[in-house]
Amino acid sequence: MSNLPFAFGLICGGFFFILVFALGLGLLLYSINSKKKAGESVNWPAAPGTITVSEVRQSRSTDDDGNVSIHYYPHIEYNYIAGGLPIR
Repeated sequence: MSNLPFAFGLICGGFFFILVFALGLGLLLYSINSKKKAGESVNWPAAPGTITVSEVRQSRSTDDDGNVSIHYYPHIEYNYIAGGLPIR
């Protein structure tokens, strides 16, 4: 019966190790995939364009208690030519 706390600690420690290992492996695979996508984007074709609007906009929301939250987000509009056709 004196080995019960030791076995319980070993099981909990093993579970924690497996959890941390799986999380680390997942993050490693995610970063490898992201790096691969970033490398592929170097070969994407370029298109000439012009930024027509570039500003920061805000959005307000009120919760049930009357508290107001303000969120800021970028707003960008641009024109470019792809395949000889203007795109807006």
